This record gives sequence, structure tokens and C-alpha cells, in this order.
Amino acid sequence: TNAETSVAPSLELEEAVMAQEKLIRNKKRRKVQPSLGRWLEARKRRVSGDKTLQPLSFLAPENKDHHTRQELLSMGVCHSTLAVTSLNAKDYRFQLRRFFPCAGGSILVGDGALLLPDPHGCAGAEEFYKAFLTVAGVDPSLCDEAWLRNHYRWLVWKLAAYEICWPSQFAGRCLTPDILMLQLKYRYDREVDACNRSAIKKIVERDDTPGKRMVFCVAAVHTQAGAQPVLELTDGWYSMRAQIDSALSTLVSTGRIRPGVKIVTSGAELVGGHGACSPLEIPESLMLKLSGNSTRPARCYARLGYCAPSSPMCVPLLSLNHQGGAVGCVDIVLSRKYPTMYMEKLSDGACIFRTREEEEKANRKHEEKRQDQIEKLYSSLQAEREKQSPSKGAKRARRLVRREIEKLWTGQELSEAMESALNPEDFQQCLSGSQMERLAEYKRCESDRRQQEINLRLQEAMAKAGHERRNVVPVKKFRVNGCCRKDIDRKASCIVTVWRPGPDWVDMVEGRRYRLYSMAVGPVSTGGSDFTNHVTLTATRQSRLQEKQISDNLLDLVYEKKEVWTVSDLKSSRPKGDEFDFVGVLLKVKEADKLSQPTVLYVCDAEQGILSVNIWPGRQSPVCSSASPGQVLCMSSLFLRRSAARERESVPHLTNSAVMAADARSDFTCFSTSAHASCHSAQFTQMMSLAKEPEFLAEAQMVLEKQLQAQGTSYRTQPTADRNIHGKSDCLCGRTTMQTSHPMLWRRFSAS
Repeated sequence: TNAETSVAPSLELEEAVMAQEKLIRNKKRRKVQPSLGRWLEARKRRVSGDKTLQPLSFLAPENKDHHTRQELLSMGVCHSTLAVTSLNAKDYRFQLRRFFPCAGGSILVGDGALLLPDPHGCAGAEEFYKAFLTVAGVDPSLCDEAWLRNHYRWLVWKLAAYEICWPSQFAGRCLTPDILMLQLKYRYDREVDACNRSAIKKIVERDDTPGKRMVFCVAAVHTQAGAQPVLELTDGWYSMRAQIDSALSTLVSTGRIRPGVKIVTSGAELVGGHGACSPLEIPESLMLKLSGNSTRPARCYARLGYCAPSSPMCVPLLSLNHQGGAVGCVDIVLSRKYPTMYMEKLSDGACIFRTREEEEKANRKHEEKRQDQIEKLYSSLQAEREKQSPSKGAKRARRLVRREIEKLWTGQELSEAMESALNPEDFQQCLSGSQMERLAEYKRCESDRRQQEINLRLQEAMAKAGHERRNVVPVKKFRVNGCCRKDIDRKASCIVTVWRPGPDWVDMVEGRRYRLYSMAVGPVSTGGSDFTNHVTLTATRQSRLQEKQISDNLLDLVYEKKEVWTVSDLKSSRPKGDEFDFVGVLLKVKEADKLSQPTVLYVCDAEQGILSVNIWPGRQSPVCSSASPGQVLCMSSLFLRRSAARERESVPHLTNSAVMAADARSDFTCFSTSAHASCHSAQFTQMMSLAKEPEFLAEAQMVLEKQLQAQGTSYRTQPTADRNIHGKSDCLCGRTTMQTSHPMLWRRFSAS
């Protein structure tokens, strides 16, 4: 009857439950010997050469977006499998009748686990925990229910993802009770018996650094109003929350980072916690801090956890974001090495940048002022001390006999007696050897004490007077070009700033390849040079560099040697980053009318091309300030004015007549008036020989006048402020007259 058939399965299930509980009790009473599960044995056979288990990278990649829900169902994927997510995987329950239609009570799955269904014929995490304790080699005292529920969640989500991503290979074959139990036993063998730990477990137990290269899978994205999203990351074994920056938040909002996506990161930090904890008891405040510049998407078959090698991954310069935090590694070629600058931080918070020559001058001035103050204070303290000390005449009124001298023992008594003696030399001859030693030791200690007292009072007096030490920090800048394929195609470059550079940074050579590690990324300051990248790199305390080999073919694509540009070259082509070197003769110096205007140097090259160099207030080099018209200048790292270039493009008839303009920057540009100090000695020597020819200078002066008149600029704006190569100039009735002793030059100007 129906009643008899319904009672029989229930009785059989009760008997199976009793048998399961008895088996677990017996295992708790005795010592359990470890034994390998079938999954671990299969993994070891694969390592030794057996191809039974293939890694996921051997499978043909399939995108689940290419399959609709109906297509997945038709290929054998169940409805319950399609509904699995990382959040509801822990509550997933198997319909055992679908896998074991003929089973009545207990079911043997995996490595001999005794799995029992609930009254509805289903099995979840609770049933799997009891069944797992019946597996041979599993010690119930070493495995609690929280451990199994954690791994049950991640295994269900992983196996469901296999069926959805590769339905043609895994549909209906992965998310089964047998496979799940085999993988639970595999994790027990690895973590409990073999004491292997995953990446997250090592990190939260404070046995490894979170800065290594790791692959995580995004399990969930937690969003809050007015706050940055928080990611839940898993290494396949455990999970923890991750704090992200603005760059990664943008990827989350656009959907590029979503649950199920794998990411590879390096240089992460552990924030919000103080001590070690269990991976199953991670507090909400303990999180990983990820930086967008050190995080990239990973392949779908990438192995989770630590990567080999563990060093930071190298990323292109073009992929950097100034809101993405520090970057782990960049591959670059040093293009330009700029002179060292010195930043002085004043007491009011302001900062002043100086060149090496300016810093030496400021330091000498500061030391002279400081030495004068020290001498004055020292003299005043000495005079004050002499006034307070007793007079010598009062101390030398006492006569001592030999018996009294022999009774003197301490150094202080001997010193006072010697000062009060009528004849100190006779007194000293009466002293024994031990008394002489004590007297000398006392005098030395007393001298040191007085000197320390004077120094202390001197420091107090200087501090009271407001005299402080200078806070000067050296800073060095480099221009680097990227070596990655994307950087080479786009000719990406950026500026690297190093505060307090060490020997490794100072000894860098242009044209060599380096890898920079742990660099801070920031935006390009407004008003600076327009490089082909939108970020700057700054060295931190953790930053380091490593020199790498580079082939000649790659070097030709990335690096451009320093060359002297002429005005005709600047008109026909554009230098990389608008930066170029120039060697020419100084024709004229136009002083600034206002503080907001630059001082303009007009120089000509060997082809008599005219270049105007703008030197803004506060950026004048000592060499430039002392240069006079007719002198040869070698200027490294000038920057072409892009506004002038756009004007020439918009007005074609001014292309050949307008004066080319460039800016000199104190932190990049270097002036030289000597062939030995110049890096372009051959061109400098050539210009020196041309500068000695009067006809060359006269023709160059005529070219300068014509170009200034052509672009609508008067040759003389302030006669008293300008300097030229031949003398003074006066403005008479709107005409320009030049006083010179050279007749040929006068005739040429009159004819023009």
C-alpha cells in the first residue's frame, strides 16, 4: 500500500542516520591515519606525466555571453546551475534523485563518503559536512562545520562557472555530489594534512606579504551611497574585502570589474587590522588596499593565488592613471638627464627652487651670516662669563706649605689652591705624580663643562634670535621613454622626479634601459611642458631601479640621441616632446619691462636662423645673466613654444619670416658658455669661429631686424634696457639708428 511504501524509506533513512552517527562517534574515539584522496592522487599523476586531468588553458575559450539561457539549457546546463552566484552558493542544495534515481537511503559519493538526503531528497552544506566526516582519513577533531561551509561555497560557485563557461565540455558533469565531495577531500588533504595554505590565509595570519603578485577572482561588489565600492576577492579557498581607488572605481562603474572577473595585482597593502587572525574570522575593517596602476585583468584560466614570478608586473606608461596609486614596475629607456635642483623650504611654508650655482651662493651667504652671529654671541657670552668670575688678585692671597699641599686630594682642591697660590709654578713643583694627574683630569673636565655650557647658551641665544638651519632637499629629474609595445607605437614618455637621489639614480646613463619599481604616479603640473603622457613618476622610499639589456634595434625605436637643432630643422619638423638643444651666438638681450614678462634672448645658429629664448622671472641662470651679446651659448633642453607654432600654422606667410620662440625652464634647461662644459663641443667650436667674423654677425643682425619688423614688433621697445652686439641704440623719429665703428655694417643697415 501507499502507507507501507512511505514508511519503508523513512525507516531506511533513520537507520542510515544512526549508522552515520555511529561511524562518526567511533572516529572521534580513535586516532585517524591520513590517507590521500582520489583527486590528489590524480593531480600527482598529472604532474608525473599522466594527462588524465588537463588544465583549463588546454580548453577552447568560450564566452558565456555568446550562449543564451535557452542554448545553455539545451546543452545540458540545469536551471539551478544558472542561478548560482557567489552570494547564494553557500545555500545551494542538490536534488539527489536527479543524480541517483535508484538510491533509497544512504549514498556513497567521492572517496566513500556516506551522504544522506533530507526528508525532501535534497542535500546541502549541513548534509555534506556529516558525510565528509565519514570519509576515510578525515579526522573530525581537525575539521569543523565553518571550514566545510566556506569551501562548499567556493566549490559550488567554481563548478557552476565551469559548466556555464565551457558548456560543450562540462555541462552536467561538474556540479555533482561526487565531484564536490572529491574536491572537498582534496582541500582537506592539502590544507589539513599537508599544511598548505592559500594566499589569503598566509596574508591574514601575517606569515607573508600582500605585496607579491597575486591573482584574485571578484566574488562580489558592495556599493554604498557616497563611498567607494568595496570588492570581495577570493583566491578560491578564502575571501576578504578589498579597498579600491578612483581608477578601479571607474572600472567598476563601467562594468569592466564585476563578479566572476579575475584580476592580477601586486603591491597591495593590508589596512584596518593590527594582529593575525583566522581566514574564517576576518573582521570587516581588515581589507586589502589595491592600486589601479598595479592591477590588470587576468585570463579566465589563470590560477588563483600567488604567481610566479612574484615580482611586480611591468605595465606600459600609457596605461597609468594619476588616480590609480603607485605602480609596481615600468620598463623605460632614459632619454634625458636634467641638472640637479635644490628646494629650500622656508619657515612660512613657501618653497624656493635653485640651481647648483644658486644654491652654492645662497649657502655661502647663509654660512657667512650664521658665522657672524655666532662670533657676536660667543664674544658676548665670554664677556659675561669673565664679569661673573672672581678676580685673580683675590685668589692669590694665600701661602701654602708643603704639608698642606700633601693633604690636598681632589682635583677641585688642587685647582683652587693653585689659583690662590702666590707662585703657581712653585706650587706645581711640590705636587706628586698622582696629584698632577688628578689636577690635569679636573682641568680637562672643567674645560669640557664650560665649553658645553657655552655651546648650550649659544644655541639658546641663536634659537631666541630666530636663526634656524636651512631645510634644503636636492631633487633630480629625468625624462624617460616607455619600452612596451604600446609605448613605442605612441612614443610615450614622462618625467621622473627623485627627491634626495642616491648614487644609483645619479649614475644613470642616457640611452640605457632600466626597470623602475614602486613609483608614485601623479598628474602633470599645469603650465609644464606638454609631453606625450599625462602622468609623472616620483620615487618613494621603496623605489629602486634595475638596469636591463636592450638590443640596438629596440634602442633605435625608443631613444633619440642629443642633437643640435637649427631653426630650419624646427620649422620643418617638431622635436620629440618639444624639447631640443641649440647652439648659437647671442645677438640681443631684451630685458623684461614688467615682472610678469620674460627676458628675451635673441640667438642665431650657423645658418643665421633666429631663435628667441624666453627666460621667465625667477628662472634665470647665472651663466645666462652674465652672458653678453656676441657670446656663444650652448642651451640644452629648450622647449619650443607651441603657441608660436600654432600661429605660424594659421598664418602661412609668416612661416619663414617669424622668429621661432622657445622657453627656458630652470628645472630642465642648462646654459653653457664653454666648449669643455658643453655636450656639443664640435658645434660650439664651429660657432666660436663664426662669431669672430664681423660680416656673419652683421648679416645675422639684419636678419633679426627684418624678422622683428615682419611680425609687427618694433626693433627697439625700450632703448635703455636692450643690449646688442655692437653698442647702444636710440630711437629717433621712429627710425632705428645703431652706433657702431664697423663701416660695412653701417652701410648695410643704411641700405636696408
